[in-house]
Amino acid sequence: MACAEESPELSRSTKYNSEPSLLSLPATPQRGARKPSALDMEIFRCEGDSEGALNKSGADAATIMLENPEGETRWYFRYFLGHSHENYMTHLVTAAGKEPVVLSVLTEFLGGSSSLESKQIRAILWSKAGSERLLLPVRGKTHMDPKKIIFEFGKGLADKRIELISSADVQRDLLVLEEQEGAVCFKFGILPVLPGQTTDDEMFSNEVGTPAFDTFCADMGTVVQLREWKGFRGGLDVKNATTGERSVHTTESGKEIMFHVSTMLPYSRENPQQLERKRHLGNDICNIIFLEEEGTPFSPDMIKSKFNHIFAVVSRQKETGHYTLKVFTRSTVPEYGPPLPSPAVFADPRDLRRFLLVKLMNGEKSALASPHTSFAMKRARTLQALLVQIHESYGLSSRSIVNRSPRVARKQVEESFRSAGQAIKVEKVAAGSAPTSQQGFESQAAMPWTPVCVARDLAHIILCSSSWESDLVVGTTAGLLHLPFGAQRPSEQAQRVLVDESLIIAQLEFDETSSMVYMLAVKYDEEEDDRPRRGRRGILYACPLSELLHRDRPLNKKTMRPFQIPTSKDAQLFAVNRENDTVCLTKLAVAVGRKIRVFQLNRETQSGIAGGGGGAVFFVMTHEATVADNVETLAIGHGNAAGSAGQICAGLRTGDFVSIDLETGIHLPLLGRSEEFKCEPVVCMNVPSPRSEMDYGDHEWLLCYNQIVVFKDTGAQTARFFDVRFSARPHGVAYVYPYLLGFLSDSIEIITLINGSLVKTMTVPGLSFLCAKHDVYFTSFGREGGSNIFRISRDSLAGKHVLADGIKALSFVPTTSNPAFV
Repeated sequence: MACAEESPELSRSTKYNSEPSLLSLPATPQRGARKPSALDMEIFRCEGDSEGALNKSGADAATIMLENPEGETRWYFRYFLGHSHENYMTHLVTAAGKEPVVLSVLTEFLGGSSSLESKQIRAILWSKAGSERLLLPVRGKTHMDPKKIIFEFGKGLADKRIELISSADVQRDLLVLEEQEGAVCFKFGILPVLPGQTTDDEMFSNEVGTPAFDTFCADMGTVVQLREWKGFRGGLDVKNATTGERSVHTTESGKEIMFHVSTMLPYSRENPQQLERKRHLGNDICNIIFLEEEGTPFSPDMIKSKFNHIFAVVSRQKETGHYTLKVFTRSTVPEYGPPLPSPAVFADPRDLRRFLLVKLMNGEKSALASPHTSFAMKRARTLQALLVQIHESYGLSSRSIVNRSPRVARKQVEESFRSAGQAIKVEKVAAGSAPTSQQGFESQAAMPWTPVCVARDLAHIILCSSSWESDLVVGTTAGLLHLPFGAQRPSEQAQRVLVDESLIIAQLEFDETSSMVYMLAVKYDEEEDDRPRRGRRGILYACPLSELLHRDRPLNKKTMRPFQIPTSKDAQLFAVNRENDTVCLTKLAVAVGRKIRVFQLNRETQSGIAGGGGGAVFFVMTHEATVADNVETLAIGHGNAAGSAGQICAGLRTGDFVSIDLETGIHLPLLGRSEEFKCEPVVCMNVPSPRSEMDYGDHEWLLCYNQIVVFKDTGAQTARFFDVRFSARPHGVAYVYPYLLGFLSDSIEIITLINGSLVKTMTVPGLSFLCAKHDVYFTSFGREGGSNIFRISRDSLAGKHVLADGIKALSFVPTTSNPAFV
């Protein structure tokens, strides 16, 4: 993307932002301003609006998250270094030719178990585009062909020649590769601007700071003496103090930050350009501009630097003393969080400090990772050179033997390999450059994703679930159980059987708008089936809520017969539209082999399913569509107008996703299979667009396949400027704006929907996703061999409230590697 072009994705605002404006610089020239250059014509977007009433709570602490935290994304340092693992080198065969890559493979146990079924493979693929991470289950044998592992990344096919690197020295080289992903510590500039100053020469010539400026610097961190300083120095001279005697230093979210304060850097009366000061601030990606007087005009074109990409403009209101904030970002930098509150006014300097520092750290990461900045090209060249160097240093160019599955016992070599890795890790920790460092980290209030335990040691295998009001209903091999949570504690939790064991429910959905509950019952043989799988053919029932919830005795196979959906025999899954018919007429879609049958509610016809005391409810089949293969996942979406029949999205066994317009009957391919990797659909769902969550019709398709999530609009065009990549194929996905939760085999990965970055990984042994209609529910191993049920509040994730009083939050206990659920 050319620098002068406006990116529609980058200019998009979110629900929580004040509307960002795009500035085509330079602004109207003022007296004494320099002539605009080509660089000035870049487009900046501006976040922040100080107008309106003060939000006394400041920015919501739950949304101030460090994106892609190094402690969770730097896998090689955290999981591989100091442990037995294998490193391979080969080439990826692409259309552009052969590209050198390195593959690191670690086999580990899940949840402390030593059984083969509890093993997984943790893999890193190193390429010039950066590192890609992937978790894979171990299938059938302890060793997996590295060529197959590379295939699972979906980046192309590996060359026939794959060589095992046996030298322990490669660990240090791979650590250097990983460190190219960005600094563990940060350096930001702080520049004061006095009234009337319009050029950077004038701004950098402020010899000393004003009392207001010095107070702001003190709010940001601690003034330290640079001579013999032992912490992160940010390029400053700590031996001879040639870059000044003092500076400002702080830590935030476990990261060290050194500020380049212009008034603390050497000042020269003979050099009006103050090159020594510009040498530091001009090479900082992020700069803080402090306006001495509120309303002083500032525009990024006033600073002559190709390296500066983000300007945070801070001023102080004269009457109240509150800080205001605006952030200018080059359009070549993707969006990043946290979004500015509206208005962006901070009464407490501590709130401003934390918000601003996390915002700038995320902004620097976003700038470094952007494919549209010069950093990306430099980084790709650096990674390419390092990979070529590894191939040349450890390659056996005289041999042509492919070493895919080495089986020679080499305990002594492995021990030497581990010891070398442990020594490197100790060295990095001692130097303070470990990506997992938590120096200065202070625990904050409960995070919005903090789970609470609502049921302990449930003895039955849970096959499906759906929430109803504040309760949960689960389908088990013992029948359909109602778990009335309410304000009860887990130990006081009662159960009620709604449908007995004569019907095994594999899929369940409560729909309050139609006062119905939909159930897919399948055949189950306890001797043959470990647990029934969703997708097995069965019969679909639509039962009125009054019939299900207000009976003295449980329903059974015989009493449920009147509630069968016509023509639903052999159904393998269904989807329900939970909106009322003024939004979308289609209520139900049922997949039967390659056919999708669509139903609408009709309360006036004289045939169908008889309801309870609320009158009769009937279903009329309005459409039947045939697709190319069996349906793996299904969703109903809004139409282009209120009250239309809507649309259907289906993920097929072939790996294709297709949408069907029920008004026109047109089938539109959303996503096609790939010849380079196997595409396995996980889920599709209809989600609101962040541009206008509350407006009718502004929705998108979320498509999840393998470990990837993409967003498509109703015209099959890419809807967001980012894709989401989980570490492994999730078995469940929960969309709760502004987060996306992926449920893996033993962890929950939490992604921000601002730009698709990871913000948290929670380790959960024996994890199983249940549902996310209202709150988000999942299970984990219980102490007595059963399952514990946990809930994450949807309102808390959306920033609407914190955890309810009287409910004990899930606690984490540190172990040797990961926290465990208790």
